[in-house]
Amino acid sequence: MEQRACKSCARAKRRCDKQGPQCSRCRRRGIQCTYPTAKRTAFVLCKEDTTSSSSSGHHHVHDVFGHEVIGDSANKLSQNETQPVSDWLDSSSLDTWNLGFLSLPVSPRSVPSEQLVRYVAMLREWLTQWVEQGSNPFIHAFLYRTYMPPCVQDAYTAFSSYHHKKLSNEQMIFRIIEDRAKQLIASEGIPAPKASNFNLNSLEHLARVQSLIVYQIIGLFDGDIRLRHFAESQIPMLDNWVQAMVAHAAEMVSSSGGTNLCSREQLQQYIGTDLDITSHENLDWYSWILSESIQRTWMIASGIHAIYLMMQQSVSRPCLGYTVFSTRPGIWEAPSAVTWSKVCLERNTGLVQMADADRLFSEAAPEDVNEFTKVFLQATFGAERMERWITHAKDQR
Repeated sequence: MEQRACKSCARAKRRCDKQGPQCSRCRRRGIQCTYPTAKRTAFVLCKEDTTSSSSSGHHHVHDVFGHEVIGDSANKLSQNETQPVSDWLDSSSLDTWNLGFLSLPVSPRSVPSEQLVRYVAMLREWLTQWVEQGSNPFIHAFLYRTYMPPCVQDAYTAFSSYHHKKLSNEQMIFRIIEDRAKQLIASEGIPAPKASNFNLNSLEHLARVQSLIVYQIIGLFDGDIRLRHFAESQIPMLDNWVQAMVAHAAEMVSSSGGTNLCSREQLQQYIGTDLDITSHENLDWYSWILSESIQRTWMIASGIHAIYLMMQQSVSRPCLGYTVFSTRPGIWEAPSAVTWSKVCLERNTGLVQMADADRLFSEAAPEDVNEFTKVFLQATFGAERMERWITHAKDQR
């Protein structure tokens, strides 16, 4: 017998985990959970395999970004299944912000120095794309369209000056960058490790992390000794801010009993008056933008320090956890809520947990994966496997 979604989730058009006697969503919201009569199905549930991961086909690798990745070949990604827009926000809700951690005794693979140099060049290219086009794979075009926090404005102008610097003025620009970074730390730094995450809202948490990322990319990889020394001293600060950002997201989702990362009033401020705040489509879209931006920014922040550590000491960082992120092209790039909803409804959106990222090699074609995911896959599994994947896809055409 196939168990259908509970009546409450069905009415709200939300994903139901079909747990008994009450699903997770109804339990969180404190509402009655009633299941309809199950209908017959041709499928029979198998008993869950209780063997350890070491004997079940799982494999583990350390990626360049300091994440430990576990691949599950038995968990298939259906490329033909469409996904309701509301599922994007509810299916990952609390689980999205409860980072998984793996502590397996594995040996990280070595990464060629030239590949690390390419990653650094890519990070600079993405920041250049941001100042020239207004967005990049981890800073969404609509994120700061209406409201750009002052710290982001400073980081934007600082990198723009850095990008256009000349030999005659680079020392002046370096001083400006250092001063802006110090100002950010002084104004946004958490005074105590256990300070409340509610002192900042979700966008402010994200803004200060993205701003410090800009200064860290410049400082750690430019070559200027003074800037590098300062950037090295801020590695723990960025780690703390990232942890606070994710913890705040989890707290907001938990306290709202759903997937809201910010209040309706804050959404009104972020979206502005040019979009209809009463439109659920606009609210869902911006909520997704905020959620996806936090997840991608967390991965970038982890990657920056992991790359620097590998370039400096040829060692990888400890596992920093894993989360979920979108993999399909066209979703991040959607210029409006209408387009975003249309893309989400017409095709599988490719919401993938980092722990299952290797599924993409067997279940998706390279053209079905976005730029951000391709960079993550190459950093995790290496250029050789990426090349085999691309070559195999061409041979199948």
